[in-house]
Amino acid sequence: TDIAHAMGLAGYHLEGMGIMLPMMDSESAMKYIDEAENEGVNPDACSLPKTTIGMVIKGHMPGGVAIVSTNMACDASSAAYSFYQRAYGLPIYRLDVPYRFYDERAEDLFIEDVKGMIAFLEKHTPGRMDWDRFREMCENRNRILELELELWDMLRTRPAPLASDAVFLSHLWHYNVTP
Repeated sequence: TDIAHAMGLAGYHLEGMGIMLPMMDSESAMKYIDEAENEGVNPDACSLPKTTIGMVIKGHMPGGVAIVSTNMACDASSAAYSFYQRAYGLPIYRLDVPYRFYDERAEDLFIEDVKGMIAFLEKHTPGRMDWDRFREMCENRNRILELELELWDMLRTRPAPLASDAVFLSHLWHYNVTP
C-alpha cells in the first residue's frame, strides 16, 4: 500500500477485515465463510479468503478503481483475486514477487514488475507517482523497522516487557489505514 499512498491513492489490504474480524469477535466471520462456501468456494480453503469472499458477496467491502495482487498469499487467497476481479469488474495487476529474494536476476525482474505496476496504476487510477513522497515513506519505514527490531530484541528478556501480539498487530494497522 505504500506505493499507492505515494501516488495519492487510498489503497487498502483487501484481506484486512478478514484478518481483524475474528480477532474482534471469533464467531463474526462464520456468516461470511458460510456465504463463500454456499457460492462454491472449497470448504478446505482456509478461512481468510473465504471470509473476504463472503464479505465481497454480501457487499460489505468497499469497491475501488483497480486491484493489485501478488503471489505472496496462500494459493486460496491468490486464486480469490480472480473472484474479486469479476465481482468488482475492475482491472487487475498481478505482481510476481520472486521466491529467491537475493538473486540479482530476480531482483532486476521484480524491479521491472514494480515499474509495470506503477504504470498500470497511473493508467487505471487518478494517482501519479510522487517519488519524493515515496522516498520519505521508505525512510520512515526503514526507521520503523529499526525500532521494531529493537522491540523484538527486548522481547528476548524474561519476563518480556511487551506481548509479541502488540508488535504483530501494528502491521495490520499499516495495511488498512491511509496516511
